[in-house]
Amino acid sequence: MSQINRCFELPGATHLAFNNGSLSAEHQGELGSILPEGVSLDLDQGIELRLGEGVELDRPIHLAYHNSAAVSPGSPALETRIIVGPGSRGTLIESSSGLCGNAQGAAQHSVLQLGEDAALDHVKLQREELSSIQRASSKVSARARSNYRSHEINIGGGETRRQLDLTLCGEGARCELAGLNLAFGRQRMESRVRVTHAAAGCATDELYKIIVGDDARALFDGLILVETDSQLTRAHQSNRNLLLSDRARITSMPRLEIYADDVRCSHGSTTGELDAEQLFYLRTRGFTPDAARALLVHAFASEILEGVEFTPLREWLTGEVLRRLPGGELIGEAA
Repeated sequence: MSQINRCFELPGATHLAFNNGSLSAEHQGELGSILPEGVSLDLDQGIELRLGEGVELDRPIHLAYHNSAAVSPGSPALETRIIVGPGSRGTLIESSSGLCGNAQGAAQHSVLQLGEDAALDHVKLQREELSSIQRASSKVSARARSNYRSHEINIGGGETRRQLDLTLCGEGARCELAGLNLAFGRQRMESRVRVTHAAAGCATDELYKIIVGDDARALFDGLILVETDSQLTRAHQSNRNLLLSDRARITSMPRLEIYADDVRCSHGSTTGELDAEQLFYLRTRGFTPDAARALLVHAFASEILEGVEFTPLREWLTGEVLRRLPGGELIGEAA
């Protein structure tokens, strides 16, 4: 396994590493002793992780994808299928690192199914090399009374496009979607999120934050679609953005499409810069300009990071955000 993935092995999680799409040699032949009871992994066609009915994970499962070389043009996409059986509960972490692609781009496709009364806390972390190009798409279906919590963190990659299509297809299903994109230099990031309410009594809470500096570019394209029979829907969508440079650019497109009449829905978007008065106050308290800016940026990002319930990962993410900010190393302990 690569040095990058070794450094990112999370204490307290069931760790499965994949190099260039294949299960790392150190895990082959010992899956029975690694996987929790009621969990199976099938590698015949892509990666299929299945939680049986009524399984309750006592520790997160971490699928760590690493590419040690650029993907060749025309290479097949990495296909992942996650099936969470009725009444099952747990936390799944998916991280991608290394050289993901070249000028042709690399692709990752995943399908996730939640059975009735299932609950999944899903963290997706993209930290590719700056020379990489990544295209990733996820399709999620949530059945009756299921609960899907997603935290998507993008802190790497030269050019990244990630798309999430989620359907609440059973009555009383709900989703909580949170995202954080951090882009500097000449990075390009796109997040496209589509949530379809296809049953009555479902709920969506969606918050995506984007931080962009230098000459970076970012886009948020979000749609919540409420179909005709999806009465008693509750849906809230918010996109909040922070510009750290007058050369950086963010495009925000939050949208609602509503075909039912008994709903409570809202959406909004804000884009701004760091508050000059707050910066001045921190300077009077002895912070350097870089440290003051880093502290305010971290405060902006922390609303997303604090929602990651698994402590080792939350602490690692906090350190990574600070490491990428000028002056961040000066406030690590304070944050």
